[in-house]
Amino acid sequence: RSVRFDITKRSKPTEGTRVVSFRVCQEAPENQCSETRFASIEFFLVNHPPVVRLDPDGSSSGRQPEYAGSFREGDAPAYVADVDVDISDFDGPILQWAEVRFALAFEEDVLAVEVAELEGTAVVVNIEADAAGFPVVRFTGPGTLEEFERAVRALRFSTPRVDPRPDPRILQVLVSDGGLQGIGTATLSVVAVNNPPVVSIEQDTIELTAEDLTLRGITFADPDIGESTLVVSLVLDGSPGSLRVADSAGVIVLERGPLLEVWGTVEQVNAAVGSVTYEADPGVAFDSTVFVRITANDLGATGEGGPLEDTKSLVLQLASVCIVREDGFACTDGDPCTDRDVCADGECVGEYACDDSDPCTDDFCNDRGCLNVPNGCLG
Repeated sequence: RSVRFDITKRSKPTEGTRVVSFRVCQEAPENQCSETRFASIEFFLVNHPPVVRLDPDGSSSGRQPEYAGSFREGDAPAYVADVDVDISDFDGPILQWAEVRFALAFEEDVLAVEVAELEGTAVVVNIEADAAGFPVVRFTGPGTLEEFERAVRALRFSTPRVDPRPDPRILQVLVSDGGLQGIGTATLSVVAVNNPPVVSIEQDTIELTAEDLTLRGITFADPDIGESTLVVSLVLDGSPGSLRVADSAGVIVLERGPLLEVWGTVEQVNAAVGSVTYEADPGVAFDSTVFVRITANDLGATGEGGPLEDTKSLVLQLASVCIVREDGFACTDGDPCTDRDVCADGECVGEYACDDSDPCTDDFCNDRGCLNVPNGCLG
């Protein structure tokens, strides 16, 4: 009763009847045996599922046979299986198909195949989207175990997003012998990388006039900052004057002489900087040229890499303008300029001081001096 029948040495035994003969003998007093008896065993084949080991030695994860990899934003696509991936089938060396799909994925995740690695195999690859829109890779045979191993090694994962979610991606690799399926699991970590902000200026030089001192055409962007804080600074590089923000809704503004600093979201900062004006220092006439250094810093808002910044330089080209002050300004010929007179060739053009003998042209006088009006001298 202790005798058992089994088959373990052949990869694919044949079906049929096995016959076992047995008899009982005794050695003394003389060798005598019973009649031979027979037992018939009907043997039926049972299909065994293929076995998928994406990392047989556990070198990637320490959890045989699962595979653990990683993808870093901006780097080359990541492998889905280790180089020693192993696919086996107790019943034979031929498989019919394999399929790779996401068990956990996010928007714009990509599965691709290095087709060149399949050259010389009987495996055909096809990539389609599942019901949720995520890619599904299908390898179709028939092909050998080795050919399907090559197909799995050719798989790549990536995402083009500049702000990929750092959650792990889980993929399932199914292989089939036409009847049963085996499955392997790959877990890929995703490492987001911080991307720098971008300072854009429409023109390298802006011409300002006495009537319009607004710094126009300066905008900021950041591909992955979202609603996090962007810090923008505008600095007058060695030039007199200061910068002022007219619209500070939703932002933090620091005005410290030649330095203007604005904190807020990208949208808020763009609105605030769009209202920035230049103001000359009291008692000092405009220089003809003012240099502005513009910097945006994302404070390391997302991913690896820490704080990143972008810097642009801007030139303010100022008309030779005098702004009225208590002590007044003068053109090079000594005529006093009042109320933003324009100096041209050393003379105040458009108006003169009210207390001299020169008549007002298209002006009227008040306590600030001659003010230019289009329709004659008033008052």
